Amino acid sequence: MPHCVVEYSDNIPDGFQHRDFFKKLHQLMIETGEFKLERIKSRFISHGNYYLGDGNKENCFIYLQISILTGRSTSLRQKLSKEALDLLKEFFPKAIKSQKCSMTVDIREMDRETHSSLT
Repeated sequence: MPHCVVEYSDNIPDGFQHRDFFKKLHQLMIETGEFKLERIKSRFISHGNYYLGDGNKENCFIYLQISILTGRSTSLRQKLSKEALDLLKEFFPKAIKSQKCSMTVDIREMDRETHSSLT
């Protein structure tokens, strides 16, 4: 059931190896024992229109939102957030070194009581 969405500015110097990134992210998630591989859904969105901080065109961002159903422990969510941020750093070393790059991981909970899904 998890949904993983990566939004990023189109000026990332590293490019983005989407399939490789999501393969590693999915592996990281199933290793927690909390998620089933066939239920994880991931997508990416590149943004050409954005304004960051002081407006410098060299600034870039990468935002990963992972939405999961309620009921997971805080420690699991913290671990997932830290490991996902480490994965972003692994995939975007040039952005970190050469630009002001904002990297964010946001773990969100979806209410089990109101979430509907057909798989």
